[in-house]
Amino acid sequence: YVPLKELQEFEVKMFQHFGIPEEDAITAASILCESDKRGIDSHGVARLQIYFEKLCKNLVNPTPKIKIIRQSETTATIDGDNGLGLVVAPKAN
Repeated sequence: YVPLKELQEFEVKMFQHFGIPEEDAITAASILCESDKRGIDSHGVARLQIYFEKLCKNLVNPTPKIKIIRQSETTATIDGDNGLGLVVAPKAN
């Protein structure tokens, strides 16, 4: 058993190791921990290894430039610049 706070701190450090800015690293780690707290284990810390592997292979942009491609009153198409979905999705909201 690892206390949630320690787990989140570890996740933040891992994301920062790959050049993800602190604010984005905190956002990503918070989402993973919140998923575990809610019992959605498939989208919690279990995904950390996947993110680690993708970041090691440079398959994820640690500092994406998020752009709105088109927008209407109810929808938008957003280019996440291959950033972490954990970071891009909250900014798209």
